[in-house]
Amino acid sequence: MGPPRMARPRARLRRRLVRVLAYVHGYLPHLPAGSETMLHELLLALKGAGHDVGVVAIDHVLEVTGADWEVDDVHVHAAAGPAAADEYVLDWQPDVLISHHQYAAAAIELAHGFDIKCAVMFHNDFPQAHQLMRRRPDLAVLNTHWLNRHLAPSVLGIPSVIVHPPVDRERHRTTPGDAITLINLYRMKGPEVLWRLARSCRDLKFLGVKGGYGDQVVQRGYPNVEIIESTQDMPGEVWSRTKLLLVPSRYESFGRVVVEAMASGIPVIASNTAGLVESVGKGGALVPRTNPQAWHRRVRALMDNEDEWQRASAAALARSDELEAQRVTEMATWVDVIERLS
Repeated sequence: MGPPRMARPRARLRRRLVRVLAYVHGYLPHLPAGSETMLHELLLALKGAGHDVGVVAIDHVLEVTGADWEVDDVHVHAAAGPAAADEYVLDWQPDVLISHHQYAAAAIELAHGFDIKCAVMFHNDFPQAHQLMRRRPDLAVLNTHWLNRHLAPSVLGIPSVIVHPPVDRERHRTTPGDAITLINLYRMKGPEVLWRLARSCRDLKFLGVKGGYGDQVVQRGYPNVEIIESTQDMPGEVWSRTKLLLVPSRYESFGRVVVEAMASGIPVIASNTAGLVESVGKGGALVPRTNPQAWHRRVRALMDNEDEWQRASAAALARSDELEAQRVTEMATWVDVIERLS
């Protein structure tokens, strides 16, 4: 479903300034996960359109920072618990609250109690997401078409907008390297595929990048595998060293790393979850996570045959063009929807 159906004024002489505050558990750079990165990009789009944006972060941030901080001129307030966060919201007087994950339900309740509109971002179709949808946010922001179908906000009469996790490809473009890479060694991301391939392809170089959350599955005794810490410099420390990206996730609502890698023409082999099917499209190979022989065959085909790799790289770049056009359109729609929501 597209943007909320709202009455359009016949003419808009000037854009109304909107105050938008994100009410969340954590934020960049201390929580560098995909959903926080997506939220930041959405706030930057609103800021770029001239609106006031801010963040109040609740969990553990005072222990990490001890004070407020800024990311790309977006001010983040470190609140000492939910009560302090609520007080900050009332002092800040936003027109729209944005939230996701564990504080979304509280954001909806707070917003509805003080005549503030509330937009909730949905990143998965877990049971908690269905429960949250029934709390009726003023706007449901869904990160894929398949998630929109599963959560079905239109059935409840909830306005919705689909915004795929935006990736500015110019920030990620570089010259590919020579390693086979997996991002985030958390068990849900399929690190066992990396280790299995490293055992069977000892002539190939592998790179494992630790994630920003979850217990990381690291095995020792593999001279052909290098493990590095999570990094904010993906082009310099990851994509410039990567020739092939593995995304063998057990669950992935979209797969942001796919978009980042394809910006540099890096071929992708991904598991066939609903989210990865939507992000990879025709730009990469989709392989069942539970078929190790298929993963091995595809890796060898790309790494042993330069012509095959070049064809896969061209497909990745073509898909990157499609995703960039989609991003530009969806960012404009997102700003328009929030302006009309307020």
